[in-house]
Formats: sequence, C-alpha cells, structure tokens
Amino acid sequence: MMRYLFIAMAFLPFVLLSAQGEAALEAYKLLEKKKYQQAAQSYEAMLDKGMVSADLHANVAWAYYHMDSLGRAILHLEKAVRLQPGHKQATQNLVLMRNEQADGLPPVPVFSSKRGGNA
Repeated sequence: MMRYLFIAMAFLPFVLLSAQGEAALEAYKLLEKKKYQQAAQSYEAMLDKGMVSADLHANVAWAYYHMDSLGRAILHLEKAVRLQPGHKQATQNLVLMRNEQADGLPPVPVFSSKRGGNA
C-alpha cells in the first residue's frame, strides 16, 4: 500500500504542472481570439493560485493593454521584468507602453474637493 502511495506522490507534481500548463494554454487561446477580458480573468486566477512567471505577467499585461487598462498592463510588465530581467518581450513592451503615456511617467491622480466655497 505504501509503495503505491509513494508512486502516486511521485507523479503528483507532474499532474499539477500539467493542469497549470493547460490553464495557461487556455488563457493564451483566449488572447489569440481577442477575448481580452476572459484572458485577463484566467491569468489573474492563475496568479491568485500562486503561479508565478515572467511570461504569465507579460501575457496578462497584453490582455490589460488591449482593454485600455494601461496602468495594470505596466504593473504586470514591471513584475515580469523584475522576475526575469532579460525578458525581451516584457522589456520592449514596457518601454512602448510607458511612451504611450503623455510624459512617460505614471498618471497623476485627479483629486476633487467636495467642499464648496472659494479656494
């Protein structure tokens, strides 16, 4: 009995990696089909489960970029570059997306005052 348990435990990491690979492949297919909202949700679900890779962050960034969520896209590209400094795609896309901003810097939040009267 213990022998079978040992064999099952030995193959468990491969089964888990296979399931993670399938989830990543499905999310990538959503990107190809231009279903960016669903792709972003799939990638975020993988991140929530503890999966971490530069490619994962680069792909979710691509989905956010196409959803006009430039800030989130840049955030995930920065994470990708931090995880893998030589990640060519993430580095190039980070430069391009920062250049899309008016001054290359993160946007400054707009504050409003609910108080009436003269300033």
